[in-house]
Amino acid sequence: MPSTKGMRLGELRKKLGLTQKQLGERAGISQRQISAIERGDRDASMANWRALARELGVHVAYLTGDVRPVDPDLVGASAVLADDQALPGLKELAMDGKLVESLEISKEEWGFLHSLRPPGALTKSGYVSLLFALRAGLK
Repeated sequence: MPSTKGMRLGELRKKLGLTQKQLGERAGISQRQISAIERGDRDASMANWRALARELGVHVAYLTGDVRPVDPDLVGASAVLADDQALPGLKELAMDGKLVESLEISKEEWGFLHSLRPPGALTKSGYVSLLFALRAGLK
């Protein structure tokens, strides 16, 4: 029986119009391994989850089930503004075009910020602080 992670991976891959082989070639993972992950026969290493997330344009936490999904057809501030369930602080950030432009937020960073469900309310400044923390942690 497929795991939630495997089902999520397969659904997103198909939604993006990719075969297992195509995704595998892009992520550096064999088609056989992707098939096994989607079927729930095995789990991926964190390095492989990162590679898959990168190629699918989502945060690794979405694939592993740690956060809610982000529509892969929309990216960046557009995805946040189109989501009626996006949190107010994040929407405020998305509406601040000058700040968004100056921060040069990548689609992966938007995906991460959009997928979060913090225990308390975050302001626009809180999301900017999170963005800086994320960038500092990736260096």
